[in-house]
Order: sequence, then C-alpha cells, then structure tokens
Amino acid sequence: MTSEGLGNVNEYLINLVGYLDGSVFLFFALIGIGFLLKKHKNNYASVFGLFALFTLIFYIPNPLNTIWQLHVLFRIDRFKLFVSPFMAFVMSYGIYVFWNYLSKSSSKKGYPLFFIFLLFSTFVFVSSVYSISDSESLIVESAHPYFTAPELRGFEHIKCYVPAGSYIYSDYYASRYFYFPRIPGASEENNLSFFRSYRIADVNNFAQYSGYIVIRTREFLRAGLYLSEGGNGVESANYFYRGTSENELEMNRNLNKINKIYSSPAEDIFIGGS
Repeated sequence: MTSEGLGNVNEYLINLVGYLDGSVFLFFALIGIGFLLKKHKNNYASVFGLFALFTLIFYIPNPLNTIWQLHVLFRIDRFKLFVSPFMAFVMSYGIYVFWNYLSKSSSKKGYPLFFIFLLFSTFVFVSSVYSISDSESLIVESAHPYFTAPELRGFEHIKCYVPAGSYIYSDYYASRYFYFPRIPGASEENNLSFFRSYRIADVNNFAQYSGYIVIRTREFLRAGLYLSEGGNGVESANYFYRGTSENELEMNRNLNKINKIYSSPAEDIFIGGS
C-alpha cells in the first residue's frame, strides 16, 4: 500500500473509533426504550419511551444530517442538546435492565458487572477524547472541520484584497469556504465576492498555479490537510496530507519558489508563479 493509502486507512480507523461511543449508547438506549414500550404499556412510561424513540433521530448520525437545509437553516444539530437528558435516562435505564438480565442468566455474578463496566468505560472514554480533541495532550488528532479565529482573519484578508473572480487553491475545508457560485446581477447587487475555489492537487507544482494559494499552516502541522487526489476538479477524491517532517520540508521547499503575500502563525497566503 502507498503512504497516501495508509493515511486514508488511518483516518478511517480514527473515524470508526469515534463512532464507538455512539454504538454503545445506541445499544443500551434501544434496550431501555424497548423495555419501556413492552413492560409499561398502560402508564406514562410508554409515552416517554415513544418520545425517546422518535427523538433518537436528533441524537444519532442519520441521513437527515446530510440535508443542508435542515443542518444550516433549521440547525437540526442543536436539537441534540435538547434531547440529551432524555437520551441519558433511556441509556441508564437500558444499563439497569441489561444488568438485571445478565445477573439472572449468568452463573458467575462478576461477569455481568465486568461486561457492563467495559462497555460504559468505552462510551465515556471515547466520548471524552473526541469531545475535547483540541487538547494537544491527546493522541487523537483529526482534522478540524471548522476554522479558528486567526484562520478567519486570513480569509477576511482575501475578501478585502484579492480581486473577485481570482483562482484560490487550498485544502478541502477552506475550498468549501471560498466556493460560492456566481449569480449574475445578484452577486454585484449584494456585494458578494466571487472566487474560483479549488483544492490543491500537487504540492510540487505550486509555481504552475495561476492564482492564490492558501495554506492553513498550524492545522497542517497539527493534524494534516485534505488535498485533492486527482486534478483540480471538484469531483476528485480527497487524500490526507499529514504534517510529518518529510511533508513539511517538501511543502516549504516548493512554497519558497513563489511569493508570500500574507503570513500569520495559523495561515500563509501565496500567489502562484504563472
């Protein structure tokens, strides 16, 4: 396997580990909801079970999260905070039910306690690690799907000083930030900056890029950047360019061949050679 392929595999494994806490939660939550609906049909506990079942869609990853109208306009991700107390209750109730079931069916009383403790510890550990992944002391370093304040200041520099319609080459997340389809008339009327945004396809070819190159330096050194696997087309796949010492030397060697127009601890902006 190539080094790029190994990088993709490692990133997929990190994402897979990140779903472990959700899997453990769903295991106990479904047990709790199922027991509420089966054993408490004639009281208000069944209503709580139905409510928890229907609101699971706001708490666990599902296809609704991919619809940008729901995610951006209606902020469906914020509902997760609202239903969190109810999810905590059904999960704890599921642990209680599962504990009783194992205690009655197992001949050795220590096994149920160890099994539940292992699952719950996995849930707590993975949740903690991925909820505070910005900490430099943690092993997990996944790429940020958001921008820091210094990065946004660099983006504002582009909006203020880079001519509209210019080509901008950057990593996957930054290219999505600058991508805005030009609507004739509407763009000028609303004073919207229009840029031709692409992902960097080859770090050895910066001198041939006819436009501006945005490198999120701090994020590259911290965890790496997603670049384009093929050409500059939007349909090409991503590959993960890690911030190793070899890749850092390679990128700096090629960036030194072009002119730097903006620099900060978090971000550097260059202008291509052609």
